[in-house]
Amino acid sequence: MIQFLLENAEYMSVFEFIFFLAVGITAGSLGLIYDKHRNKNFFF
Repeated sequence: MIQFLLENAEYMSVFEFIFFLAVGITAGSLGLIYDKHRNKNFFF
């Protein structure tokens, strides 16, 4: 998969950057929300 991305970097770099950035932000937001609720339920 990584080799495929490197071979097609000149064609898909912008799209992949935006895609992975959006996925990372979404996953990070969901992870923070999940951790916040889990910690609240755990301590209280």
